[in-house]
Amino acid sequence: MKHKIPLVIDCDPGIDDSFALVYTHLVDSFDVKAIFSVAGNVPIEMTTLNSEFICSELDLNVPIYRGAEGPLVGEPIIAKYAHGSNGLGGYQFDENTKFHASHENPTDAYYKLLSNLDEPIIIAAIGPLTNLAKLFMAYPDVNQYIKAIYVMGGGILKGNYTASAEFNIAADPLAAQIVINSGVKQYYVPLDTTTAYGFNRDFMVRLKDSKNKASQLLFKIIDAKENLAQSPNSVYYLHDLITIISIHHPEWFDLIDVHIAVELNGTHTTGMTIFDLRVGERAQKPNAVYVAHPKFEFIQKHVLEVLL
Repeated sequence: MKHKIPLVIDCDPGIDDSFALVYTHLVDSFDVKAIFSVAGNVPIEMTTLNSEFICSELDLNVPIYRGAEGPLVGEPIIAKYAHGSNGLGGYQFDENTKFHASHENPTDAYYKLLSNLDEPIIIAAIGPLTNLAKLFMAYPDVNQYIKAIYVMGGGILKGNYTASAEFNIAADPLAAQIVINSGVKQYYVPLDTTTAYGFNRDFMVRLKDSKNKASQLLFKIIDAKENLAQSPNSVYYLHDLITIISIHHPEWFDLIDVHIAVELNGTHTTGMTIFDLRVGERAQKPNAVYVAHPKFEFIQKHVLEVLL
C-alpha cells in the first residue's frame, strides 16, 4: 500500500488556498489529518466557512478547526483586494455546508492532534503564522511531533502587501519570527519562487471542462473574481499550490540552506523577510531552507495531469 504524506494544512482560503486544497485531494499522495483556518485573506469567519465549503464540496471529511482571528499584536489586515469580498472571488455558495469546524481552543487542539499521531507530521502553513506561533509559545515540547513546516511566505526581492513585505508575513510579523526561532525544520517558499512563472487564462479556462467536479469548482471561483472571458492576457500566481507541490515533488526545486529573519520595527519594512544568501564566515548560521528556482515545465505538466 502506498505510503501517503501525513499533512496538516494551516490556511486562510483564499483562491490559491482553494487550489492547494483541491490538489492535495486529487493527487492522492497526502493523508490530510486536519485543516486549521486563520484570519488572513479575509476575516476568520470567512476563512473558516470557506474551509468548510471546500471540504464539503470535495467530500474531504477531515477535522477543521477555527483558528486565530487576528495577529499576536495589532489589528488584522486582510486581502479582499486579491481574493474578492468573501475570499473565493465573490463566488456565491450555499453556506449550509456538510462539514463544520470545531470551535475548540485551536492551540490545544493542535497540540492534542500532533501529540497523538503515529509519526511526526509536515505542516503546510499557507496563511499567516499566528496559529503556529501560539502553539510554540503554549507547548514548548511540540517540536518533537513536527517533521517540518513548509511556509508560503516572505520575499527576497519584493513584497506584495507592501513594497518590501509579503502578505502572510506582514499579517503577523511577530508570529513569523517566533516560528522561525522555534528550531523546527522549515522550508520557505517566497514570492520569488511562486511568481517565477504563472498560469495563464487558457489554463484556467480548461478547468471548466475538467472531468472532475473539484476542478470545475476552481474555475467557478477564479472566474467569479477575474471574469476570464474578459481577461485574455492575465497571468495567475498560485502561491499556495506551488508550496504544496514543493512538498510532493522537492526534486523540481533547488533547496538552499539560509538564515531568515523578520523585520519587526521598520518604518517602511515591517514584515520584510531577510534571506542571508551570503557564503563564507560572514553568513549567519542557516535556520531554514529556501525553496528556489522552480522547474515550471514539470510543474505545469503535473498540475494539468492532476486537475484535468
